[in-house]
Amino acid sequence: MLEINIPNEIFEQMLEQAGAEAPIEACGILAGRGRTVERIYRMTNIEAREDHYMMEPAEQLAAVKDMRAAGLNMLAIYHSHPATAARPSAEDIRLAFTPDITYVIRACCVEFKFSIYNAIHITYSIASEREL
Repeated sequence: MLEINIPNEIFEQMLEQAGAEAPIEACGILAGRGRTVERIYRMTNIEAREDHYMMEPAEQLAAVKDMRAAGLNMLAIYHSHPATAARPSAEDIRLAFTPDITYVIRACCVEFKFSIYNAIHITYSIASEREL
């Protein structure tokens, strides 16, 4: 099982974004070298829903261009589940088109102020957990 390493400062930015955007799903891209994340790209959820996300295409393109210019690889796509578990939904699995990356899902309980993260690898509509 491959491991993805997310530095604390980037992890904190993911937490902040998910909290700020709740109750809608926050989303973004993590990029780096090897298995270590070096950069976070916060994306706008143009669906603005609490049960689904769709990244703003122009922001995605800008992120990919920036990654190429910096010599980084896309390592993960992340999003939050404000009201459900940190497991991929059937929709998450169906829309997992990017191969060889990790999908990081944050489940949060605002009432009790805690978060759970899960890293998933999805290939051919089969989801398997990864170490985070």
